[in-house]
Amino acid sequence: MNAGQTCLSVERCYVHRSLYDNFVTRCVEKTQQLRVRGKEDGEYEVGPMIHEQQTNIVEKQVHEAVSAGAKIECGGRAHG
Repeated sequence: MNAGQTCLSVERCYVHRSLYDNFVTRCVEKTQQLRVRGKEDGEYEVGPMIHEQQTNIVEKQVHEAVSAGAKIECGGRAHG
């Protein structure tokens, strides 16, 4: 659903600093459980981006975030 076909994905979460570490830990745990597959595979939660252009946009956003001090907790690269 959020692989480019719809515009419903969350781009930001504002989290109080007292909850931040636990929030990140839980998000990473949940994200690592997601099954990422190509469109030919059967059971998965995250499929491919719908257009290469969207993949490029997301890769640029990740690069800019890291350049500004963000830390990649899991993933961080497109699946080939």
